Amino acid sequence: MPSFWSPDTRFRTIAWIVGIVLTVVLVGVSARWLGGAPPPNKIVLATGQPGGIYDGFGREYEKRLRAQGLKVELVNTAGSVDNLRRIVEGKVDVAFAQSGTYQVVTDPEHKVSGLAAIYYEPLWIFSRHGIRPSPRPSSRRRATTSPRRPLSTSPPPTRGESSSPASSTSPSSSPRTETPGSWT
Repeated sequence: MPSFWSPDTRFRTIAWIVGIVLTVVLVGVSARWLGGAPPPNKIVLATGQPGGIYDGFGREYEKRLRAQGLKVELVNTAGSVDNLRRIVEGKVDVAFAQSGTYQVVTDPEHKVSGLAAIYYEPLWIFSRHGIRPSPRPSSRRRATTSPRRPLSTSPPPTRGESSSPASSTSPSSSPRTETPGSWT
């Protein structure tokens, strides 16, 4: 009976099979090593107090990311500082936080990094009627008042300067009618 598998043909066939298997394994290992880990299919997002602004943002992000195939688990927290602490502790993947709150959190390994600013958060400063900023710059500003002088943020007079009634401002002599919307 004739044999189709001569020693030479058998060797070539085995060499081709081994070559193909090694190539497939090499391509798979290279793709995994060079491509890194695949992106997650689920994230945990720390928002804020239930019913708050960041809770609403979280729900909107959840809806939009779910449409793209990413599952989002929302976690209500006590606020920005709590959100940052949860990131440092590894309890959440992403969180909303107000600017300036990172300094309150201890992050010795620098695990927290900012991704994006969603919007600018203005700082509103309100005062009682009669409080006014100093007309001259000073590094030592403080609110001052006396029974005869209204509360102001002007520094106290230095030697040689007088605090005459003409230079002081009273609520009745210069009423402030500005509203937050008229500030520029």
